[in-house]
Amino acid sequence: MMNRYLAIFSLIFLSQLVKTNAVNSAYFTTDHPNPLIGQPVTLILHVVVPQNTQIILPDVAAEWAGVTVTQVGDLITANQLGDGSTEYVAPITIILWQTGQVTMPPLTVLYQVAGSDPLSLITESFSFTVPETLTANDLALRPSRPQIGVFYVPIWIIITLCIVICFVPLLWFLRRHYAFNAGRTNLTTPAYTPAAEALVTLKKLVAVETYPTVIYQMSAFSLRNYINARWLPQSLDLTTNELMLQLKKERTLTEPNLQSLSEMLRFADLVKFSKVSPDLKDGHQFASSAAEWIHAVDENVV
Repeated sequence: MMNRYLAIFSLIFLSQLVKTNAVNSAYFTTDHPNPLIGQPVTLILHVVVPQNTQIILPDVAAEWAGVTVTQVGDLITANQLGDGSTEYVAPITIILWQTGQVTMPPLTVLYQVAGSDPLSLITESFSFTVPETLTANDLALRPSRPQIGVFYVPIWIIITLCIVICFVPLLWFLRRHYAFNAGRTNLTTPAYTPAAEALVTLKKLVAVETYPTVIYQMSAFSLRNYINARWLPQSLDLTTNELMLQLKKERTLTEPNLQSLSEMLRFADLVKFSKVSPDLKDGHQFASSAAEWIHAVDENVV
């Protein structure tokens, strides 16, 4: 009789164990493993767990700080499998900013079956291959572009160039002016720093009433000029990608500061080279954000 009860208890225990520990897994798939740099690409996160299971997704943007996570979709049911488990999927849209092989680190997905402790599933790392579109030794001929009948420069470009041409001498004059006054102050007066120079310019941009594109360009120039004077001489001649790679190698800035700087410079490039026309209020906010970034970096970096 005792053996009979023991066998019944064992069967109940094993059935609950199989229900809790079904074939669970978490993995990624994509239909675009070779995206171009700066091109949005969607990863599909698959999670296979028992039915009626609570799933907790990680903070993908924090886990993948090296890429730009633009959107994490809702977790939806994809399939009801024959072994009593359910497959859920969630789309994750990201943008890669480096060429070559880019590996996404594993993610930890938590899930909990009713009446049991939380468990975790760890995905495998997922790799993309981002091709280079430009090579220095590529001598292949390209089709010629269509002829342009009449040379034409839009009026907004002419106005922007005129404003920039007038603004650069103003920056030079302000720099010379403050440098001259700094030489006349006593030893107790703090030196005029690259941060102070950039903040003076950004403060003027916050209040100026001009084209928003000019505010974005001059704000980005102030950020680059500050970096040029503080850490990387000749950084004004680098592209945004080259500048971010150099700063990452220097390891002077923290990862959050690098991420914020990258987003500001890339958005300024987008405004400069595309047909995006932001509002004047957005331009003032961009200049304020650039000033706040310089404040935070200059106070914490020696």
